[in-house]
Amino acid sequence: MTRAQQTISIGLLVTSLPLWALVSFGAFLLFRLGWNVMTFHDVPEAHKELMTEIDLAKAELRGLGVDVD
Repeated sequence: MTRAQQTISIGLLVTSLPLWALVSFGAFLLFRLGWNVMTFHDVPEAHKELMTEIDLAKAELRGLGVDVD
């Protein structure tokens, strides 16, 4: 292997590392997203709070004359 071939090979290796880092990071994020979706737990308190906020918003809109049903 000549010195030029060696330099080109090392250059290609170094320039391909950011691409591999980006692909690996994306795969890791997709895995984390899938895992969190699979292990999602319902939170009854958050559901009650959200329903209360929805009822409050409906009451405010009715007060302004908007039909929400």
